Amino acid sequence: MRKRRRILITAVAAMAFGLVVTGCGNSTKENQDTYVDLADYYGVTGEGEYGIVVNGNAAGTAVTLNDKIYLPQEVVADKINSQFYLDKKNNQIRYATPDEVKLVTVDGEDGNAVTYNGQVYLELGYVTDGSDVKQLKESEPDRIVFFTEMGQTDTYSVIEDTVIRQESSENSSVMTKVSAGQILYKAETVVAYGDSEDIEDGDASWQEVMSESGIRGFVQSDKVKESAAVIFTANKEQPSYSHISLGKKVCLGWQLMTNTAGNSDILDKINGTKGLNVISPTWYVVEDMKGNITSYASKEYVKTAHNNGLQVWALINDFSTDSNGVSYVLEALADTDSRNNIIDSLMTEVDKYGFDGINVDFEKISLAYGKDYVQFMRELSVACRNKGIILSVDMYVPMSFNQYYNRSDVGEVVDYLIVMGYDEHWAGCSQAGSVASISYVKNGINNTIKSVDADRVINAVPFYTRIWTETITDTDDGSGVYVEDAVNGNYILTSRAVSMNTAEKDLLQGGGEKIWQEDMGQYYGTYEKDNAFVRIWLEEERSIETKLDVMEEAGLAGVACWQLGYEKPEVWDVIQAYLNK
Repeated sequence: MRKRRRILITAVAAMAFGLVVTGCGNSTKENQDTYVDLADYYGVTGEGEYGIVVNGNAAGTAVTLNDKIYLPQEVVADKINSQFYLDKKNNQIRYATPDEVKLVTVDGEDGNAVTYNGQVYLELGYVTDGSDVKQLKESEPDRIVFFTEMGQTDTYSVIEDTVIRQESSENSSVMTKVSAGQILYKAETVVAYGDSEDIEDGDASWQEVMSESGIRGFVQSDKVKESAAVIFTANKEQPSYSHISLGKKVCLGWQLMTNTAGNSDILDKINGTKGLNVISPTWYVVEDMKGNITSYASKEYVKTAHNNGLQVWALINDFSTDSNGVSYVLEALADTDSRNNIIDSLMTEVDKYGFDGINVDFEKISLAYGKDYVQFMRELSVACRNKGIILSVDMYVPMSFNQYYNRSDVGEVVDYLIVMGYDEHWAGCSQAGSVASISYVKNGINNTIKSVDADRVINAVPFYTRIWTETITDTDDGSGVYVEDAVNGNYILTSRAVSMNTAEKDLLQGGGEKIWQEDMGQYYGTYEKDNAFVRIWLEEERSIETKLDVMEEAGLAGVACWQLGYEKPEVWDVIQAYLNK
């Protein structure tokens, strides 16, 4: 509950703020109120303009051209429906449905997309017909109102005539008047972006609401009462996405592949596994900005996997970079021809090698290319759906700085979203720590299933850990990180990723003792050797079981494992027990 201190405004202060003040004998609260200029608030400055309101938020300005209303494409894609993707190179709008990519030429004869003041604008009917939205046209001021959250919406009924204020304060400006019996939507059930929460102001409680005409603000709680929920339905129903399911819990193991010779290792990698039903070889990498791909695929590998009851989900990554260390994928995804080249090449590989799915592992996407990445996933999903193969995608644990990966939109089009529930601490980190503490895993899962259905989310567990070494001298290759420590003295921090057995052996040989850390969900040990201090957060059967318990509680679709060959044999017993639950 957020608190705001009440501000008492004297008559002098009120005049300074531009409030209307009447004589003491006949003043009322209503004629002291100031009203928000809604035309200014929604950006309506001239004839033929319309404010764009999305879930109660002012989002931009629409214009009238040739007796039709047009909205900026950027506003549409950012706030209403990201499916309206602008291909600047080919001067087209590319709109991906579940089964096809529809094209509209900017300034074409249909008039759906036009250039105005150097920007691309989309015709209102075109936007509404292609979006899962409730859309209204309101006046005073002229505005186009969109509600983007369909389904049940909770409401209040106004008990007595009152006002909606801009802020949760009696001194705040009025957005609009509302009458007794009028229905108001609870903002938290409508809002798709922006905060919404109950706010208390001194002894007066406030609720954030939205009027039926899309005006958003706050009313005092004693002026409204709970009312029956209403159902928001879109102006035009959109086709829904179908998803292919394995029909049971997924147990995927990644096999690291850097050349074709690695294909011969498949039997060694799957030997001793229990419950494994999908293998994902790292076969493909985008090798240049034109979207050409390197392939390590093998028909014999697929045949061997199928003979052992395994599906093959071929992985494509973005690890190949130019001389400046920039992934080739970025420019490739931003160019429609290059995106198509990647997709067409992958579909050709499916036909040639007969594997069952594609796993997209693009880890170097930057904010500037977020929209291009989402468009690639949409278009790839169309190709995979039409081909009848499974599409999965690997995602970081959600953080504030990686929201442009857009889990909600990508999660809608893929069959499975895999959370990479590791790399909490990574190579080059300035602080030693676990690669996957239990709180990190929990947060990754819980924040992902806010956007994607849990039964299509897979959590990936690490079969590796890191040995962290603190020394007073740098490594020969200068790879260490200099850490300033005022208590224990400054040091150079390095780490190396190792298998489960290697980590336990290193701790034992160093004379360290492994101690279970309940808050971390894993064993921790240290030792000193040759003027170096070593820390290890172990991954083994107990730590993996702890993670699997969290996954079971969340109702996830299964587990993925990075990477095959790094695990202890005992790990497969706890994985199999999880799969059988």
